[in-house]
Amino acid sequence: ESGEEATKIKTFRDHIEQDLLELEGTFINGTTEFRLPNTANICIPGVEANVLIGMLQRTMISNGSACSSAVIEASHVLKSMGLSDEQAFSSIRISLGRFTKEDDVQVALKEIRQTIGKIRV
Repeated sequence: ESGEEATKIKTFRDHIEQDLLELEGTFINGTTEFRLPNTANICIPGVEANVLIGMLQRTMISNGSACSSAVIEASHVLKSMGLSDEQAFSSIRISLGRFTKEDDVQVALKEIRQTIGKIRV
């Protein structure tokens, strides 16, 4: 049962990545081999993750930055993987769960793409 669930979630994750990788300059952060099936971490150059997140109405995603002392810093994990500050600030993390459905994926992709289109004008 959980094997089937993991396979379904991995299929959704792979679909999201393939779709977003069609956007110019976009790339996956990290290895595509040894990773969790439910998480995608993608850099979208030219798009500040915080701006994208703030503009989304129906989709919840996160970024790799942490806030401490009112100072926003680039994710130390992404930086240690060789990303620049700019790339780290342009990275989003999408997490999927057992209750994620195909419709959820389609709605999220449509909203993310439309919002990126508005930001990248």
